[in-house]
Amino acid sequence: MKGTILFLTTVISCITSFSQAPEDNLVFHLPVIGDATDESDSDLDCFVTGATLTEDRLGNPASAYSFNGTDNYISTDETDLLDLKFPFTLSIWFKVNEFPEVVATLFKTDAQVDLYTGFWLSLTPAGELAAGYGDATGIGVPHRVSKRTNAIVVADTWHQFIAVFNDESDIDMYLDCEPVAGEYTGGGSGIVYNGGATTIGQWDFRKFNGKLDNIRVYDDALTLTELGDVCEERPLLDIPEIKPELTPISIYPNPSNESILITLDNSLGSVNEGWANIYDATGRLCETLAFNTSNFEIDLVQAGLESGIYTITLIDKNANLISRSRFVFTD
Repeated sequence: MKGTILFLTTVISCITSFSQAPEDNLVFHLPVIGDATDESDSDLDCFVTGATLTEDRLGNPASAYSFNGTDNYISTDETDLLDLKFPFTLSIWFKVNEFPEVVATLFKTDAQVDLYTGFWLSLTPAGELAAGYGDATGIGVPHRVSKRTNAIVVADTWHQFIAVFNDESDIDMYLDCEPVAGEYTGGGSGIVYNGGATTIGQWDFRKFNGKLDNIRVYDDALTLTELGDVCEERPLLDIPEIKPELTPISIYPNPSNESILITLDNSLGSVNEGWANIYDATGRLCETLAFNTSNFEIDLVQAGLESGIYTITLIDKNANLISRSRFVFTD
């Protein structure tokens, strides 16, 4: 029989531990650990022009780059190592100091003058983000495809943005690890490269004023599980790591658009009572629920969750960690 769930008042807790982002198909990674070294197997040389090392989102010194919106940028040599075909994924941390008067480029492959090629991430004056690519037939709307977020970012705040380029007309976007809708513009006919350099913080007149950190490019579309790991490559609430002796759980269905059924595998010992804590991708505690059976249902709609990737931990009545897992809610 399914157990009864008791909804409690939620609280915000401090952030202290980390998760591991995937390394498979990683073709560019700029973690910014005191310099602009590409830590992927591509080992691209990155050249810093004017940009200065600064604190990252956690307050670590020399762990992000600051750009003045005038003449600061980072670039690579001309290369075809980032001439990616669909699907691929771009993830980037950023903080806006000042919104641009026109458009600012955060990341751009195959940077050409007066020619839309490669792929990019841009910021609009209104605070929208645009993930796009060009077909190398010219400059202007007919020669590119962009998807612009309906959501806007906040200045002086760290954000994480992920764009999954699945196909020419299929770009999934995540802002602070929440799926965001957007509008497509442009009439480009495919992605084309001309062997140019990759630039960070600037492309031509499109100059970014703010901070950038931990840029990742994958030669593949990340799965929901992998997206969750990239999102959780940040401090999370102080949740103990799962150990082999802890109780496995199953979550069905996953993803879910309504409710999930939690089933505990009690082969390692019976656990039938405790608390379930649900955290969003930023590490915020969203809900705490009591359970009194090893097979219980959680109504995600009643819990007031929004679409996103969540972590659930189970704690027994003695405050011991039982298990930890992830699920995806699509409302």
